[in-house]
Amino acid sequence: MGRSCGQRAVWAVLASIVLAGLCGTTAYGAVVSFFEASQGGSVTVAATSDTLTSGGYQFTYTRDYLFTGGTGQIIGRPVVVNWPTGLHAQYVTTGPNPAKASVTIRRVDGQVFDILSFKAELLANAGAGRAFEVVPKLNGEEPLNDPIQFDCSGSTYNVFTYSHTPNYLGQTTLPLSGYDTYTINLTLDYALLNITVQGAEIAPEPASCTVLLVLLAASLTGRGRRVALSKYATGGLSASA
Repeated sequence: MGRSCGQRAVWAVLASIVLAGLCGTTAYGAVVSFFEASQGGSVTVAATSDTLTSGGYQFTYTRDYLFTGGTGQIIGRPVVVNWPTGLHAQYVTTGPNPAKASVTIRRVDGQVFDILSFKAELLANAGAGRAFEVVPKLNGEEPLNDPIQFDCSGSTYNVFTYSHTPNYLGQTTLPLSGYDTYTINLTLDYALLNITVQGAEIAPEPASCTVLLVLLAASLTGRGRRVALSKYATGGLSASA
């Protein structure tokens, strides 16, 4: 009996160390490139937008859900590019708040981050002088007087990539640094195909780690022991060995 209890204690310590290591380390690297199916994600739907949460970041992209097309009925507009290929931002033509096509990027934890690069595809013809306009925000405020522009004059399905390397107009993503929110606007439909961001590492939810560790302790300790799970982690439930 003593030997069995001793073995159980040893396994409990070893397993706890492994789980603590997993919970203590970050789930995502400081530099993250989207979009990949392996990253997973969930989508919530609003009146004129969708929001994808993936890899510790949120992407809110406009959708023309209230479009009627002259039919008198709400039919919306078809989506050309779907995640994980990219995010189709639609120009909002109908409803109380018509708006440019846009993708707004923020971290789930609200911390600041940088946009190292992004790639976007035109889903309509863009005349000379047309540009993506990136509006950074910090603590809900717009620190800049004007948006940061990235030329995209071209035809439908043209793809543009912007990075720290200046394009032919000298436009670079270097100014997209140190803000907690970025909105990429365009006056026509486009698809955000890729975006690489850099920020502090994002840790997994502490509640889930607490549950794992406590349940592990409950299953490996001696019989008759009762382990109360914290209200924060499980809503006041308890487990017994």
